[in-house]
Amino acid sequence: TYTFHATQTVDGCESQTAAATYEVKPRPLAPAIVVAPLSICAYQVDPTFNATPAPTGTINWYQSDETTFIQNGTSLTPVRPNQVPPMTITYAASQTVNGCEGPKAKASYQVKATPSNPIPRDATVCEGQSINLPAVSSQNATINDKWYDDAMASSLLGTGYSYEVKAGEFSNADRNYYVVRIVNGCSSDTVAVKLKVITKPDFTIGSDVEECAVGANKVIPAGGFSPAINANSEVVWVVGKTYLSGRGIEDNSQHAVVPATKLPINVEADYTTNVYATYLYQDASGITCYSDTISVEYTLHRKARTPIVAFNTICQGEEIQPLQAFGSPNIVWLSKNGLPTSFGQTYNFTQLGITELPTGFYTFDLYDRNIITPDVLECPSDTAKGKVFEVAPAAVTNIIGDSLVCVNTIETMYMVETAPSKQSNYVWSVTGNRVNYSKDGEAVRYIDWDIQGVDTIAVYENTYAGCEGFDTLIVKVANYPVPHFSYTMPGASNVVEFLDSTTQKNVIDKLADGTVVEYPVTYTMFWNYGKTDDESWVDSIVEYEDRLKPVRVEGYVVGPKFPILTVENSFGCKANYTEQIYIESLGGIYMPTAFAPNNPAYGVRYFHPVAHGVESCEVWVYDVWGNLVWYSNEVEDGIFVGKWDGTYNGEMLKSDTYIWKMEANYMGGNEWPGVQKPNGSETKFGSVVLLR
Repeated sequence: TYTFHATQTVDGCESQTAAATYEVKPRPLAPAIVVAPLSICAYQVDPTFNATPAPTGTINWYQSDETTFIQNGTSLTPVRPNQVPPMTITYAASQTVNGCEGPKAKASYQVKATPSNPIPRDATVCEGQSINLPAVSSQNATINDKWYDDAMASSLLGTGYSYEVKAGEFSNADRNYYVVRIVNGCSSDTVAVKLKVITKPDFTIGSDVEECAVGANKVIPAGGFSPAINANSEVVWVVGKTYLSGRGIEDNSQHAVVPATKLPINVEADYTTNVYATYLYQDASGITCYSDTISVEYTLHRKARTPIVAFNTICQGEEIQPLQAFGSPNIVWLSKNGLPTSFGQTYNFTQLGITELPTGFYTFDLYDRNIITPDVLECPSDTAKGKVFEVAPAAVTNIIGDSLVCVNTIETMYMVETAPSKQSNYVWSVTGNRVNYSKDGEAVRYIDWDIQGVDTIAVYENTYAGCEGFDTLIVKVANYPVPHFSYTMPGASNVVEFLDSTTQKNVIDKLADGTVVEYPVTYTMFWNYGKTDDESWVDSIVEYEDRLKPVRVEGYVVGPKFPILTVENSFGCKANYTEQIYIESLGGIYMPTAFAPNNPAYGVRYFHPVAHGVESCEVWVYDVWGNLVWYSNEVEDGIFVGKWDGTYNGEMLKSDTYIWKMEANYMGGNEWPGVQKPNGSETKFGSVVLLR
């Protein structure tokens, strides 16, 4: 402690002494500053500066310039300057004890820069890949990059520029790895690096394929691509051998393959192999992932063998036998003539409802089938084309010719009814030792029938096609009839009645056992009454059952007549008989004088002039005014048959006297002179009264 005394002199006057004392205190030591840690990363909380003063001291904090006071206190929380680390932050501190401030002490800590974040470089891997796995990395990698399995960076996987993905660390979905950069003990942000997992490609190529070796062209298409196929992806095909990794058949824009074009084909044998396919998917990063290799069974089926055909000629009219082909039961019969299509080793007409066929040639195309799946997969053979069979004309062995002949008929011709287009062979025979011979070919036979009797003609035919026929014809030989007639003239000289007296013997046959059989022979009469010079003229025909009835003929004219009786028996044997008769003229005419159309008595209802034995007759009737009301010239068998019923134009005329006129010629050729008048003269006019 130091004491000083002082006085003041004013105007020479000195004052009293005043004492002044001061104490020189000791200077405090610089405080010990503690800061921990001495180094931090920029992202860490700044450490607190701490200083412990003397018991009565006070700590004074200054900026690093040691002059800028900050605060008092035992601790100081730094305020980081606004600048980019790295940086060193320094503070100074002193202590004041008893009012004395001691020297300053400094303390510092370092703020290290936060490392720049890694820039992720994602990687791509194929699902299920276990070799040649990629590494995840960053574009600015350092040796100190740490790789973690989780976002909390708690499970360290490794350190280095990159991290090689390990098998089993991923499944079929994308996942992240995490990287932290460590520089000077400071860590960057945790950055996710993506491992993109490409789902294993998947696709389909359908089911097993079967087709026929002939014309094989089925396409096996790939489809159902997942992921969807792109221009950089492809399908690798392998056909006909065990699949090996590596390149196969080049893909195409359809992503399909036609196996048959990649194989040597033997159409005569079945062949089975496999078609393999792998989908190679390439993503935008250029990573190619392989699908599982899938396969289908591919089968080529042989073509069927061409049928062998054996056809026989069919004779028309015979039962149509089935046609035969050699092959499997799957043969197809295709008719070129409109017959039904059939299947099998036989073409059975009966089962197809065909019982007869017109003659001609019938053509079939046949092929066999190797049937894998009915109506779905059938492998046909080559077609046996143009196989022809013939329906030949049957041996129409019908003998045509007379079965009823007359004795002494020679060169009677018998022939087969239908002459075939191609020559047949014939064998003829006849019973009874008849003379028979051929002169116009085998199909015609001539026989002489010299005596009456019954015999059998037989013929056997064998056609060009081997069709056989046989026929017989029983021939009866009859004697000729012996015609004869008698006649009478009953009453009128122009009427003749004829009576038949013909004789005809029956046909007699003696059988092998000695039995005698008699066949009746009838005949028919053809009458020519002799009224004309034409001897072939037939006036009437009288059947056998009417032979005993007289034939009445009227209307003869005067003179000799030569009636002819022609008799033809049931065998066609003809003979005739004629003799002369003489006709005398006895004609007459009577004219009625009255008639009554309404009278109950039929005989007086008509004006009916009676004229017989006339060749012609005409009658005219006039009213009193000279109008023609009726005319007739009807003559039948020499008799005038015209009669008037008293009408004109369908209406009954009134009661009155009417004038008639007649012109007539008798059958003898002479003209009717007329009715005789009282004076003896003759007239062709008269009157008749119509009564009502």
